[in-house]
Amino acid sequence: FADLIVKPRELKITTPDVDKVYDGKPLTSEEISSVGLVELHYIVCEHIGSQTRPGINENSITNVKVFDENNNDVTKNYIITCDFGKLEVVAP
Repeated sequence: FADLIVKPRELKITTPDVDKVYDGKPLTSEEISSVGLVELHYIVCEHIGSQTRPGINENSITNVKVFDENNNDVTKNYIITCDFGKLEVVAP
């Protein structure tokens, strides 16, 4: 019998570029997209990117977890990379 080696699957998570004109309220985005996620698996993460004043900040996420259709944590089955977009607030 041969040993079976299961390699983690590559998963790339992307957050979008988002912008708005300054209105005194924080600019955030809950949107993510991914490439490499197994069918019926889903991603749970914390969105921490925010920009209130004119300027640019990363549209970042943290605490990324992947769950299967039975709500089992399968994060260890993935090699996760993130491509963060930008949050930009423009002066009026």
